[in-house]
Amino acid sequence: MRRTRFLPLASLLLLTGLAAPVRSQAEKNEVKEESFSAPNGVTVKVRMQAPYDVDTPLQVVCYFKHRPSGDTTLGSAAELDKKLGGAVASLRNRGEFVGEELETLLLIPPDGTIKPKRLLLVGLGDEKSLSLGTLERAGNVALREAVKLGVERVAFAPNLQDQGNSQLDVGDAGGYARDAPGLRH
Repeated sequence: MRRTRFLPLASLLLLTGLAAPVRSQAEKNEVKEESFSAPNGVTVKVRMQAPYDVDTPLQVVCYFKHRPSGDTTLGSAAELDKKLGGAVASLRNRGEFVGEELETLLLIPPDGTIKPKRLLLVGLGDEKSLSLGTLERAGNVALREAVKLGVERVAFAPNLQDQGNSQLDVGDAGGYARDAPGLRH
């Protein structure tokens, strides 16, 4: 497992004319959310919201192991990289973040690019090995890094379907989070 590395994105990219897609006010306000209680007075919210649009101190985004032949990025994964001027794809193509299981890379996005203050990339490893256990381990790594950073709110985006993977349904991960042994009272 690689250690978390820190790269200020401002030094990696030059942003020119990256405009947000036009959405109606109703679309902007429509965020599906479910809340439940966890130990130690923690409230967990499961939301369907693009990772670049969450106002949070730390946004975690997961990626499968990089394929030199080309990674699949759709929807919010593609839009996140677009808003960052292609930095994620560039890092992956150069081998600076491959996406080995539990590999991490911390990025500080330039002001005005995305809402999260920090972006933590977490590797899921080989796509064929994906399981709920993989997501649990990635979540544990993300929480450990959040504690190190001293943040009180974290958003977690597994990004599975936005990488073309339908092995686990969105509801599987949400239900697992709600019923995980570490979250039971």
